[in-house]
Amino acid sequence: MFTLPSLSASQSPNRTNLLRLALIRFIVLTGQLAAIIYAATIMKATLNYPLLFATVALLASINTATLWRITQPWAVSETEIFIQLLIDVAALSGQLYLSGGATNPFVSYFLVPIAIAAALLSARFTWTITLLSLGSYSALLFYFQPLPDLLPDAGSNMMSADPHAHHHHNPVNNTESTPSLNLHIVGMWLNFAISAALIAFYLVRMANTVREQREQLNRQREQDLRNQQIISLATLAAGTAHELGTPLNTIQLLIDELTLQPEPDDIDLLKQQVAQCKKIIGQLTRTAELHQSEQLQTIKLTTFLQQTISNWQLLRPQVHYTLTLTPEHENPSPFILADTTLSQALCNLLNNAVDAKNDKPVEITAHWNNEQCEILIRDHGPGFSETISKKLGQPFISEKTSGQGMGLGIYLSQASIERFGGNIILENHPDGGALVTLILPITGVNDDQS
Repeated sequence: MFTLPSLSASQSPNRTNLLRLALIRFIVLTGQLAAIIYAATIMKATLNYPLLFATVALLASINTATLWRITQPWAVSETEIFIQLLIDVAALSGQLYLSGGATNPFVSYFLVPIAIAAALLSARFTWTITLLSLGSYSALLFYFQPLPDLLPDAGSNMMSADPHAHHHHNPVNNTESTPSLNLHIVGMWLNFAISAALIAFYLVRMANTVREQREQLNRQREQDLRNQQIISLATLAAGTAHELGTPLNTIQLLIDELTLQPEPDDIDLLKQQVAQCKKIIGQLTRTAELHQSEQLQTIKLTTFLQQTISNWQLLRPQVHYTLTLTPEHENPSPFILADTTLSQALCNLLNNAVDAKNDKPVEITAHWNNEQCEILIRDHGPGFSETISKKLGQPFISEKTSGQGMGLGIYLSQASIERFGGNIILENHPDGGALVTLILPITGVNDDQS
């Protein structure tokens, strides 16, 4: 026993579509069963009822198995839906063969699998269903067991047949008593062929357009949500920077007093840290002004890297790193658009590499071509875990085990870099450790730029 699955938004689209297909099939089976009973009791038609009922029972069994399959955790593929539609086409072909062939008014139901395929499947599967349906319809023009009440009168120049015959053969091979095709039946077939082609062609294109628009809307929705979160974080950062001004001034006064004490080396380091904090606050103000006027700086990639890494070393003087650049005599350094947020993004990524807790130096490599540049940062730590790596880039998701990281570094870095048309790739290095690749578009390689 199993309960009928419900249409839930949390289900995958293919699983939901398969459930809907099964529900449609149950409705059709009910109609087919009613039609067979009507033909047997009211029309008193001479048909192969055992075989017709067996076809309905077989299809109902397949549909019941389909409902059970939907409740299982296995992924529902597009191929599986295609096979289900093939079953529908085959079952309909068999039922129509036993009940009048192309003269049966339900022959137009062949359009339903075509429409479903066009809405749900790729063009390859849709055209396969279309051609098979059209082929079945064409065969049913010649090969079927007649339902006499559906056959047109022979005296009206329409299809005629022996009401006691059980099978029609190709009229080309028998010109005496077998039925002949007439314009009405041929017109029905031609109308079906045109309708099937139009559905397969236009509905596939419409479905693809709808899917593309849905994906674009989802991307835009995610971008809007990210922008809202960035604005909230920016407001928090501005307030925090304002609050930092007072304690930093107090620290500066204390440093001035402690300068008279022994061990001046520690005092000098503390002075550098405070000066750097003040510099960061000042840059925050200047960056806000630049964003209001939408001004960005065009700078050489190599100059940007050297300046950023130099400022980063003031905050992390104890760290070791290696910097490898493409030789400029082989490929001149390109220019990129940058501001303070891009420098902060790179510093965040470098800090994450240092926090990997390994004594080996952080490896920084930069190379470029005529379209984009790549900055690779590799550490020799444990790398990204499989569960966390899928969520990195979301706020408050962190790999740090010390409890000090809030997971904002990579999130803010990714948002800043995407604003410049770039991207971040997070992966584990084949030889161990994490590898972060920062990709940025270039604006040119003209040495006259500044």
